[in-house]
Amino acid sequence: MATSTKKSATAQGIVIAPHTIAAAAESPASDDFCCKIGAATATSSFFDTLPWATSEISALLGLPVKVAPWPSAQNRQPNNIALGLFIHINPEQDNFGKVRFRSVDGAVIVARIDGKELGEKEVEMLLTYIGEMSHEITTLVSEDHGDRVGKAKEFVGSRWTAEAFGQFVEGRQTEQGSQFSERL
Repeated sequence: MATSTKKSATAQGIVIAPHTIAAAAESPASDDFCCKIGAATATSSFFDTLPWATSEISALLGLPVKVAPWPSAQNRQPNNIALGLFIHINPEQDNFGKVRFRSVDGAVIVARIDGKELGEKEVEMLLTYIGEMSHEITTLVSEDHGDRVGKAKEFVGSRWTAEAFGQFVEGRQTEQGSQFSERL
């Protein structure tokens, strides 16, 4: 009599965990990204129970992701890098450029909305791109521009696009060589 083993369906995502203060002091910033990023796999049924929040900016950039809290030892550490995934993207609203949540603490898991595989380097590039835009966004929302909405629309139309993100990634691949492009 043959026995069958039923495999549970699994889902994959990328965990973004903030460095503890002690770990950040021990590791020079150039040795690592500003947080720990690593792949995680769990059963699909566990993933289905997570309180997912969608990232609107990632969809504009052509990499639609969702984010949920992930159990970790750093649950009380602020995860400021993950906040960038929750920027309000509508230039006609007063909250444009501001984040949806006051804070994100502890590790989070990021997964593609469409269920496709997501790599660590893709998440790192997404976070880096959003981070590099933060100064420009802050300037747009904090200064009194005569045409704030018009300037915000121009910014979104030129910088928050899949094409602009793709050019950013290509530029980084060129800067960092083939080793980088193989990992992306």
